[in-house]
Amino acid sequence: MKRKLLTLALCAALALCALPMAAFAEGPATDNLDFGENNTVYYAGSYYPTLAEALTEVYKSKPQGTAEVICRPDADVGPMPHGHVADDLVIYGNGARVSGGEKDLEIDTYQYDRTTGKQSESGDFLDKDITVTVYDLEGIAAWGERHTDRTVNLYFSGCKNMQRVYFTNNSNSEGKLNITLEGCSFDAAGGSNVNTAVYTNAPGEIDIRNTTFTNIAVGLNINHKSNGVQNILLEGCTFTDCALPDVSAAQNTKTYGAPVRIVAKEGATTHLTVNGTTFNYSDGKTNCGNGDILLGDGRHDAASQQGTVTLAMTGTAAQVMVQQAGYYNDAGTVAGQDKGKTTTVLDTDVVLADPNSHFVVKRDPVVQIGDTGYGTLEEAMEAAKAMTGDVTVTVLKDIQVKDSTYDLSGTGLTSLTLQGKTGAEKLISGVNGNDIDGSTYCPVIRVKLPANAAGLTVTGLVFPNDLLFDSEGGRVLVKNCTFNGAKSGYPQAAAIRYEGNLFEFKGTAGNFYSQNAYPVWYKVDKPLDFDFVGNTVIGYRGVHIETRGDDAVAADIQVDKNTFRLSDSQNPSKAVALQLVSNIRGKVSFVDNNVDGYMGVCFYNGVKVGDDAAITVGNNYLADGTKLYGVSEWNAPNGDVPAAEEKLQAQLKGKATIDATHTHTHTYQNGVCTVCGAQEPRPDPKPDAPAATPAPAPVLDSTPKTGAVSLVALPLAALALAGVGVALRKRH
Repeated sequence: MKRKLLTLALCAALALCALPMAAFAEGPATDNLDFGENNTVYYAGSYYPTLAEALTEVYKSKPQGTAEVICRPDADVGPMPHGHVADDLVIYGNGARVSGGEKDLEIDTYQYDRTTGKQSESGDFLDKDITVTVYDLEGIAAWGERHTDRTVNLYFSGCKNMQRVYFTNNSNSEGKLNITLEGCSFDAAGGSNVNTAVYTNAPGEIDIRNTTFTNIAVGLNINHKSNGVQNILLEGCTFTDCALPDVSAAQNTKTYGAPVRIVAKEGATTHLTVNGTTFNYSDGKTNCGNGDILLGDGRHDAASQQGTVTLAMTGTAAQVMVQQAGYYNDAGTVAGQDKGKTTTVLDTDVVLADPNSHFVVKRDPVVQIGDTGYGTLEEAMEAAKAMTGDVTVTVLKDIQVKDSTYDLSGTGLTSLTLQGKTGAEKLISGVNGNDIDGSTYCPVIRVKLPANAAGLTVTGLVFPNDLLFDSEGGRVLVKNCTFNGAKSGYPQAAAIRYEGNLFEFKGTAGNFYSQNAYPVWYKVDKPLDFDFVGNTVIGYRGVHIETRGDDAVAADIQVDKNTFRLSDSQNPSKAVALQLVSNIRGKVSFVDNNVDGYMGVCFYNGVKVGDDAAITVGNNYLADGTKLYGVSEWNAPNGDVPAAEEKLQAQLKGKATIDATHTHTHTYQNGVCTVCGAQEPRPDPKPDAPAATPAPAPVLDSTPKTGAVSLVALPLAALALAGVGVALRKRH
């Protein structure tokens, strides 16, 4: 029992240690306070209608220690034009809010008389160092125009929709201002100042953690105009839609607007440290062009000689821009491109402070060519421009990719291979849901190689989202990869081959029109050799090829030796392995496939079968209930499927060889049929030899195809070789 009690006590102690400091700063309980009907603030035995009145009494009382002010929970503590503060003070907000005026705690700006609590020319500015702490008070601000060299320490915790923190030192540059913000927020929509959330040009340390900035023209704006060293920490903060060019405040701030702006005058030094901070922009929005973090002053009237600003950063993806005076002209437009430089920093990079160049980016290689590592795929492709022969780019770790074009046509490359180091590396596009004609397109990585190059090969990679590869006029081979998204586009390559890949859809089908999440959906308007061989497809749809236009070019299509496991409970007749649309010109092969779905080959209604078409469909293994071929039943004219199929048969006559017997010839490899997965019969044992136990015959899965497919994502032959019971329904 003693041991159990000791364990419980230890757990309780550890839990207390794990609590954030704000959890201990809720302040005195308010249950025993009687605010009455009209009062919202308590101080030293008395109650006050507003926070402004309470602060006046604090000042007049000449507190010897730290004055404690307690707000009624969730109350409106009234407007506050300027609440004068000149003593150590803690305000327990308890979720209350300041509802009007400037909302600020005014410090060291005006002379005040302690007898009257009012401004007086014979009064004092600030006659001692002070610490002001505020917990959980919505809308609060702090403001001052420093007149003394006294040190002011500001600490705000859990204060939402803060109006601003704004201090200048024009009258006295020696007074230190130390600012700490923990778990606070600034939001223009919630009443925060839209121009600047935090500004100071005074010396002092700044520590901002777990704080959010939303729709602010310049979120953090520090212009160090004193001598000495200033340290700034941003940690765990989020900036959302800050420094946008389309807000009214941007007209006044566009030449220095940025979520974070740090400047120092000549002789001053500011060190900025950023950890785990995020810069977000809504779809279609970007900032006004000064980066996420702006170092230096690039305005036309800025000092030509400025102080030292350094940046150290981890766990933060950001565009960091360094500007010098003259980057902008007096009209607010860019005049000196050479006076501004932007560096893209990834969240995996380590940025080290450097007094000469502001910062240095240390980047672990994510790809390599030979023995040389590169921090991004873009850097590797740029380096490949100076190379010759066969070049292989090896992906070392998961990387983010986007729609990109790499023109290597003027190089000496004879081929380019993009491969994963272990086969598990991911290229992540982040796109889940696309439409071939918009509004959301499938991202494409386009690599243009010299005309005589063998082509682009992509192998041993995992693609968790939607992504395509293309090579204008060239050849593309994609093999031994895993695709979990869907792909659509207009291919520009002369030949594209998918071989030995796994297409297992894990995206959101509802993000596609009619759940058309195709492993490959091409609209072809240039001559194309398309091969889809030895792949496994698990999902809603199979391959979709549309050869466009009345003067459609020839497209040779080979879809052979694949395994299809398709199901769509909402659109069951669309679960087809190969769909041919618009025109068929050239050779089409659908041979040696294993299909469990609604249909093998679907001829889209209205498709035109050209005189030069040669269609071969045969030796396929079909699950029970799977049609070998037919029309797109969901859009048959007037719903008359038999009439549509009769029209199709007339078009296919003399142009198609279709084995409709639903039989196939076994092709065994390592004792397993590559089409149906059946095991090769064993020879009869010799009479004097013990009879071998026959292997169990494969049995086809009888699960009705009424919902999303969830199957082991390997070809049937591989499953059989591994000793896994493959569910098959035999039809020979």
